[in-house]
Amino acid sequence: MAISEEKVWKNPQLTLTDLATRVGTNRTYLSNYLNNSLNTTFYDYINSFRLEAALEILNDPTSTATIIEIAESCGFNSISTFRRAFVRVKGCTLQEYRQKVTADK
Repeated sequence: MAISEEKVWKNPQLTLTDLATRVGTNRTYLSNYLNNSLNTTFYDYINSFRLEAALEILNDPTSTATIIEIAESCGFNSISTFRRAFVRVKGCTLQEYRQKVTADK
């Protein structure tokens, strides 16, 4: 699928319509599929791919990337959106997570 193979989630301006076009459907069908079959919203779905990529960087002990660099490289269009999504999924702040990763290594 275009999401994982082409990494379209890296585009911070990605819209539901853009994704629907990429996968060959319309935005209504895609939205209904995400909401009713996957029980998620478009933005939560896209952000799950972005967070997965961010976690790879955060879990790399050799990474010197800043939070801003991580957010931008993973497709988040703002630091606040990145932070909010991260806390919702991981249950801790980015700083707390980084400290835990550093302590565990």
